[in-house]
Amino acid sequence: GRGFLAQNAEMQPDRVAKTLMKVEQEWRSQATAFSECSAGEDCSGAAAAFQKSCSTVVSAVVRASSGRRDNVVEYMNDVCTEIAEKDWRHGRCTDMGKLIAATMKEDAYENRENFDTAGLCTKFWARFSKEEAARVEQEQKAQADADAAAAKADEAARAAETKRQAEEEAKAEEASKKAEEAAKVADAAAVKATAEEEAAKEKAAEQA
Repeated sequence: GRGFLAQNAEMQPDRVAKTLMKVEQEWRSQATAFSECSAGEDCSGAAAAFQKSCSTVVSAVVRASSGRRDNVVEYMNDVCTEIAEKDWRHGRCTDMGKLIAATMKEDAYENRENFDTAGLCTKFWARFSKEEAARVEQEQKAQADADAAAAKADEAARAAETKRQAEEEAKAEEASKKAEEAAKVADAAAVKATAEEEAAKEKAAEQA
């Protein structure tokens, strides 16, 4: 059973889960850095850092389990249960547990003395970095799509504003023309009225 690990306070599932969550967050950063590393650059730093911390975690679990596969399976299940299922790190924890169990042999002594920690971590890194690269690519695509949509919306808003301003200017110009025409009509009427008034005065003077 898991008594072998429960007796060790440092290996309590809840404590290990918290530590593993921090480590997995570092692994994600390393995998992201690796996926974004350009050709021609030295991209080995992230992989080396991952290999080191992965080996530390795996070695501790295998060593504390006394090399027994059933102990590791049960223990890793307990650890991963401490991580919420909706948290992406839960899946990574489960993947690691399965990989450790699959790599272990039936012989507990062989596992204690000659477990291929480096090989396991190399496999895990290959899977982890590949999945993280796909995630980063998907996020970048989603961001690009969002940016494109925002740019399109902004362009549409600018076009609508330009159209609104043009329509307002056209209305203002039309109103100005009508005002000018009305003023001309009024002026003409005033001129006519003045002329008629003068004519009437002249006629009145003649009759007088």
